[in-house]
Amino acid sequence: MKKINIHFIVNPSAGKGFPKNLNEKIANAFQPHQYHIQLKETKYKLHAKELTIESMAQNANIIVACGGDGTINEVASCLVNSSIKLGIIPIGSGNGLARNLRVSKNIESSISCIKNGDFLSIDVGKINEEYFFSNLGLGFDAQVIHNYQKINQYPFYSYLKAVFKTVTTNNNSSIFKIQHKKETFSVKPFLLFITNSNQMGYNLSLHKRASLTDGQLDLISIPSISLIEKLYLGFLLLIGKTDFFNKKNHLPFTQLTIKKNNHKEWKYQKDGEKCFLTGNECQIKIVSKSLHVICPT
Repeated sequence: MKKINIHFIVNPSAGKGFPKNLNEKIANAFQPHQYHIQLKETKYKLHAKELTIESMAQNANIIVACGGDGTINEVASCLVNSSIKLGIIPIGSGNGLARNLRVSKNIESSISCIKNGDFLSIDVGKINEEYFFSNLGLGFDAQVIHNYQKINQYPFYSYLKAVFKTVTTNNNSSIFKIQHKKETFSVKPFLLFITNSNQMGYNLSLHKRASLTDGQLDLISIPSISLIEKLYLGFLLLIGKTDFFNKKNHLPFTQLTIKKNNHKEWKYQKDGEKCFLTGNECQIKIVSKSLHVICPT
């Protein structure tokens, strides 16, 4: 019987760091007469992409991202529209995509899931030529991520600190023009958030009805609001009741264009990683059921 070729792309700096016994657990779980296993460790940003492309050339059947949403994004971006399945061992901090797919943070459970091999074909978001799998932000949350990655403390505490700093200092002056089908509307947003998943990470959600398999993305926009309203929105987010915020607007879509009123560099976040755009226009669309992810079904 032909061996199943599984490659593990491990980010040792994800979350609280690389579990010291991960290699041993993988070696014990995958019998050499049935599986061919390779472990590859990332050493710098975007190295996971390089290692994934290498593993694809080595005929891997399954490529497992061991890390947080950023690592998963790098690995999964290479696998869109391929027959190779993505596995996940979530050792990051937010773990938005893994939470949505019900992939356990327990290493033994996530390894068992990979061995079982059940998978789901999920939708993928695309901004210009870049893929995203959980969410994309061009407003408040983008600035949170940019502030968060400057703070070197316990992940969730750093996230709360970044949120507080952004709430008290963020003053967006950009006006965005959104073209959807034959309609165009303008917004000066506090929040401009596009989600494919019902998870932002840390078990927080802005749109619980978002689905990875419904063939659409969801645009959540909130106009400029007062500090009191920001604090109220934060409270609703923590208790999972953001639908009660009456300034929250929702637009399901398959494709839209966003234009900005100036040519300054855009800050945005993609699956929890800070990114930049140049120019004053971007295209966002869905690529339906284009990634095969191993998960409980």
